[in-house]
Amino acid sequence: MQVPAGCPIGVELLHRLHSHVEALPLDIGIADDNHPLAAFAGDPEGCVGKDEDTWETFDRPLNTLLQKPQKELQYLVQVGEKGLIRLCHLLEYLMILQVHLEVPPPC
Repeated sequence: MQVPAGCPIGVELLHRLHSHVEALPLDIGIADDNHPLAAFAGDPEGCVGKDEDTWETFDRPLNTLLQKPQKELQYLVQVGEKGLIRLCHLLEYLMILQVHLEVPPPC
């Protein structure tokens, strides 16, 4: 995982999330094309229009997906490139973009 310097708390949390996701056992299930996070499986670069706010582009669909009771979120916990690791990669992309744009870290 390549995470740039930035908010130390955010970097540490992202690193821990990534490590935990990579340690998930295969027997919890492998995400396929129908997994809700599979929609984020592509390269996020170029998904945002020139005059669009990058965070808002991804925030709306993530809020719809993630703002559910814990019991409903359990189905997101699957391994594979179309599973929970996609969320890690998207958050890494957003963190790298934040540093690249020289946005001051929120902490």
